Amino acid sequence: MRRLVSVLVVGAGWLYLVPQLQGAGLTLKILTGAPGWLGDLLVASVVVVAVAAGGMRSITFVQVFQYWLKLTALLVPAIFLVLAWQGDGRPRVTFDEQLSVFRADHPLYATYGLIVATFLGTMGLPHVVVRFYTSPNGRDARRTTVAVLALIGVFYLLPPVYGALGRLYAPELIGGGDADAAVLLLPGRVIGGLGGDLLGALIAGGAFAAFLSTASGLTMAVAGVITQDVLPSRGVRHFRLATVLAISVPLAGSLMVSRVPVADSVGMAFAVSASSFCPLLVLGIWWRRLTPPGAVAGLLLGGGSALLSVAITVSGAVRPPGWPHALLAWPAVWSVPVGFLAMILVSLATRSRIPAGTNAAMTRFHLPETLIPGRHR
Repeated sequence: MRRLVSVLVVGAGWLYLVPQLQGAGLTLKILTGAPGWLGDLLVASVVVVAVAAGGMRSITFVQVFQYWLKLTALLVPAIFLVLAWQGDGRPRVTFDEQLSVFRADHPLYATYGLIVATFLGTMGLPHVVVRFYTSPNGRDARRTTVAVLALIGVFYLLPPVYGALGRLYAPELIGGGDADAAVLLLPGRVIGGLGGDLLGALIAGGAFAAFLSTASGLTMAVAGVITQDVLPSRGVRHFRLATVLAISVPLAGSLMVSRVPVADSVGMAFAVSASSFCPLLVLGIWWRRLTPPGAVAGLLLGGGSALLSVAITVSGAVRPPGWPHALLAWPAVWSVPVGFLAMILVSLATRSRIPAGTNAAMTRFHLPETLIPGRHR
């Protein structure tokens, strides 16, 4: 079970690192005309230095600072862009027009696929889960979770704004391979002049902060798994070696694989997480009848089917339009239920394999910490 979870953690982490590196390459290419691989390599190098030199403490400070930087870098330009749009008198974007950003011929399904993946996949992302180990007690962990959800909610108010404005001012990019460039190009098209250049530079700074922050957290989580479960020793030297390994594979993937749009790549990573770790965490915490065979079956069928769908999509074996491509490119709608059903049905068929001490563990999960011996704080 531990080995299987480790494989899925590393796989999901690598899958999510690829769009971070590719996004950095795209940003640098738009701003300077430099080759895309240079941005990939630049972010990978900075992440390796930060993680290997400072570990979890340095990454914590980096992520706190970069959240406020990227929020400011997207919020301030968004305000000016909305004001410019209101003065421009352009029509509003309808819901159907917003759905057209998906390249499949089933945009509503794709929308729900992305929603399910992001809503349920966040809880299982490696760099999210590992954060709970930095909380001194359960109360602080819960408070931090609520605060972070609120902060993320504020941040996610902005992408729809940029999406709607991009649909109006950069329609030729929507639905093509250059859709990711719309956010960076909007200030120049909507406002123009020096003001547009300054706002564009601010957005680019926020983009790099986002890439560095997410890539650092993912690399930290993947390196920790490699150090614990792959390398023969767990010292600092081996952790630094694991850091290099953790970033090298997705770096090679970002350079060798044909560039999938960043938004699609992110959705695929979330789909794998949602299909594997979401059922495991929800049932493992709330359902007393979960058995090890059931958990393994759900991870293999749910996470495995989502991972296979992503691989087929990236390989280009099934191309749009059509239902086959839509189902494979946004698999969370069906792969998450597969993961849950597999865990439930196999667990019911293997009731004798319920681990001893399950009731005691469940009690500790759900009782207030002040009632648990040895946990008074």
